[in-house]
Amino acid sequence: MKLPKFDFKFQNLSKTQKLLVAAVTLFLVLDITAGIILIANKNKSAVTIVGPNSELSSLYALNSAASKGTVNGEYANFKFTKNQKEYFSKIYNEHGSVALTVCFQLMPTKKQKVFLESAADETAVLRYGFLGKEDFTINGNFIKKKYPDTRRIQIQADEKYAPTVFDVSFAVQKNDNIEKYIPEGFYVYSTVRCRVIAAIVIPAEIGFDYSSEIPFVGFACNGGVIDFRNKSFDFSGSSMVFPVQSNMKQSMPEYRVLLSENPEYKTNASHSVKVLMNAGGEKLYINNVQAAKEIIIPTAALNAPFSRVEFSENLECVDSLIMRGTKPAGEEVLDPIRTDPGLILNYKPSQWRTADYELYEWDRFPQILFFDTRNYEVQDKLFRRLAFFVEKQGYKGRLLTNEE
Repeated sequence: MKLPKFDFKFQNLSKTQKLLVAAVTLFLVLDITAGIILIANKNKSAVTIVGPNSELSSLYALNSAASKGTVNGEYANFKFTKNQKEYFSKIYNEHGSVALTVCFQLMPTKKQKVFLESAADETAVLRYGFLGKEDFTINGNFIKKKYPDTRRIQIQADEKYAPTVFDVSFAVQKNDNIEKYIPEGFYVYSTVRCRVIAAIVIPAEIGFDYSSEIPFVGFACNGGVIDFRNKSFDFSGSSMVFPVQSNMKQSMPEYRVLLSENPEYKTNASHSVKVLMNAGGEKLYINNVQAAKEIIIPTAALNAPFSRVEFSENLECVDSLIMRGTKPAGEEVLDPIRTDPGLILNYKPSQWRTADYELYEWDRFPQILFFDTRNYEVQDKLFRRLAFFVEKQGYKGRLLTNEE
């Protein structure tokens, strides 16, 4: 059977027909475009992650809660892209440690607000943890598991005592082959409605910082429980994140203590205010004088640096206690260790960054240096040479250039 020839010419249509065809065509184009965009963004989360050099990208959402970035009595599961996992490697290789910090905002419903303000013993729980390779199939598909998994290493908090907005950081375990320890993603659970604002990959910081507008709490790779009402902290897991021995290739971390600037808490001529810091049974007294804002305590100067730290006297003066990494010395020890002179005597020569000497700087008075030498022979070599260049005008020597 011969089919009739169909000859369609757009110019032969009436004006109304032309408008109808144009409208249908436009609708189809928009519908197809919207479909393509929808497919492309199907697993795109509203939550972004910040990497090195302020690189910004959206996280991969494994469920609807992660897609919206809001959890309410449920779990939100996020996955990192290949490029986002490289953020971790880059930060670790540059700084020697790495962590994922997530910013949370509690947005309880009216009913939840009543519960949070009640005196009931029930807790409102926030959970935050990493997803590993065991949470995915060989093909990369997410394996949904029954929650809560009590065997999981995670960070927990009672939301009854949490501020509205706060940051929580989770460190990755140190390893020469860090790629094996980089998480595949992370999950968040919240009893009350909570928004995951953003995530950022940064060098590890462990402890608490309540000095800024957004409170910060950081944990080692063994997780822990957040207590916003307490200013003690367990640093026992920090040895899995930071070096436990100092040398030219690596350097032990330091404690940074921030003290309140409230004049009522400061030492004056008639009243002394001292903070008692107990680090693993070792007691340190910090005099809260006017010049004392940031106190640096090298962990190498302590007997048990990776243990629980508590403040038992004048703890209201303490705004922050953070353990953070320090730069390795390199081939020459030129950058001094910032500390209080009282802690220099506690330093063991086995923790020096070089075998012959260690160099310190007074944390409250920069530019005042302290040299501790292995013996008088090393001291003689250091200071006789120094004297040759700074003594009497007529006897000064000439410093050679690096090339010379």
